[in-house]
Amino acid sequence: MSFSTTTSLTRMSRLRLRSQIGLTCTYTYRYRLLCRHRRNFGIGTSRTSATNALLADYSMKKARPGTIQQMIAMSKEKNRVHVAPELQQELLVRIAHRYRDFSELPTALKNTRPLQQIIETYYDAFRSLGILELDCESDRDFVRLISEFKAKDSTTLPRIALGIKEWQSNFQSRNQDQGRVNLELAAQLDDLFTARLSIRMLIGQFCEYDGQSRGRIKRGLVVADVAKEAAERAAAMCRDRFNVCPDIVIEGNTDFKLTYVRSHLHHILFELLKNSARAVVDQHLGATGAERRKRLRLSSKGHLGSNGLPPVHVVIAGGKEDCVVKVSDEGGGIPRSGLAKIWSYQYTTAADDDKAKTAQEQTFRDNFYGVGYGLPIARVFARYFGGELKIISTEGWGTDAYIYINRLESAALEVLPD
Repeated sequence: MSFSTTTSLTRMSRLRLRSQIGLTCTYTYRYRLLCRHRRNFGIGTSRTSATNALLADYSMKKARPGTIQQMIAMSKEKNRVHVAPELQQELLVRIAHRYRDFSELPTALKNTRPLQQIIETYYDAFRSLGILELDCESDRDFVRLISEFKAKDSTTLPRIALGIKEWQSNFQSRNQDQGRVNLELAAQLDDLFTARLSIRMLIGQFCEYDGQSRGRIKRGLVVADVAKEAAERAAAMCRDRFNVCPDIVIEGNTDFKLTYVRSHLHHILFELLKNSARAVVDQHLGATGAERRKRLRLSSKGHLGSNGLPPVHVVIAGGKEDCVVKVSDEGGGIPRSGLAKIWSYQYTTAADDDKAKTAQEQTFRDNFYGVGYGLPIARVFARYFGGELKIISTEGWGTDAYIYINRLESAALEVLPD
């Protein structure tokens, strides 16, 4: 695929550019196929047989994972008009995969109104992206289109929560083995949310590059700064809810820097810290009399925070391969029988009335308890670039959470579902 522009690259330099950012010429056939079908997409929002056929075709193709290093190169200003056709094709593949995944959810779930709205959004996005004629001089129309889709997709998480709530209430009356079904659904949702994240990441990285920041990916990100922001937010929410919050102590290699997505790290840390803060308050202020005095006497070997509660510790370490962040609390831990449940998208300790919100009201970023999506989504963020989130519980004492992040740009590769 070539473009004749006043600053066109030679064929050799274009191939070298594609090699640098992990692109090949394998999409040429798909681009031509798309052009042949483009005139058959029709107008309006009605579904055409050509669109359905192309959706089926793209849903069978493999998505190509990229590294953080490749994503930074992709979004550089001098590369953009040459990368846009390749990015268009990759987004078509990933959107087609998500449309297929939504369609393969349990019938009663995908037929709920919130899920039908999501499916329609992805169908329309595929069709609109498919008929877009790229301008070899400017990426303005392309940026506008994919930015609009990203904005519409922002309600996907709350809509899924509402759809599951509706499906769950109907399912409960007919089947008592809901726990098993919830755990099976969690695996499907892990894949779905990972793939959705990958689409939003590609769009955000391409559209938000401004020459100053590298899109959504930040070089020289100070981990301790992100931890401090997350701690302040979690503490404010804890105080708002309980009128008290344990101290949050950030220690270790507080000068450590890495290249990563700031919002991803913030979300992971915030979820862990708000859970730890609440657990400490429940464990120590929930007890009374002699039991409370006993717990406080044992906690932290007497090193209590300014409010008389054992502090939550955030330890930052930088190795040759990984950045590791540990969040430790003395909030009583989690029973071994309950550890698997914390990764279920329906698991939450919030009261039912905290969960009864509309898609417009529910943000997943501003609610203290959420609807059970915070921790599973945090693990999706951690795993996306080959990292991990592990929870180790010592029942009767507390919990240690470990965040592992690839510190090498070239090693931080997207982990995408099949």
